[in-house]
Amino acid sequence: MSLFQPHAAFFQLVGSATQPIFDGGKILGNFEFAKARQDELLQTYRKTIVQAFTDVDNALFSIRQTTIKLQLQRDVVAASRRAFDLSEQQLRAGTADIVTVLNTQLTLFTAEDALSQAQLARLLAIVSLYQALGGGWEPRMEKPVNAL
Repeated sequence: MSLFQPHAAFFQLVGSATQPIFDGGKILGNFEFAKARQDELLQTYRKTIVQAFTDVDNALFSIRQTTIKLQLQRDVVAASRRAFDLSEQQLRAGTADIVTVLNTQLTLFTAEDALSQAQLARLLAIVSLYQALGGGWEPRMEKPVNAL
């Protein structure tokens, strides 16, 4: 049993003292790896932040543009409605034919359809802003009510 001899304790102590020297490359490598991983995560975080600001800016711009388009389309609908009303009055007075009334009615319907599309585009832009700001939507399941 040479493990319990005094000279065995010396070799055990020397082995323990030299182990960090031989593992020094591994420790330094692990440290450099951890530092590189930290830098990578920091760059990913920065990229995410820049992308978030870009998404918010794009959504705000889209809301601004769709709001302008929506107002202009409301003006078009109002003008189309006035034209249709005038053509109906002219038809009753006998100064216009039915084709004119139908054309102005078609113009009105087309303008109203475009107005609905503009309203949808604005609402989608608002949803995009909400999502860019971190919002989400999860359906809430209502508990069934026991009627008995």
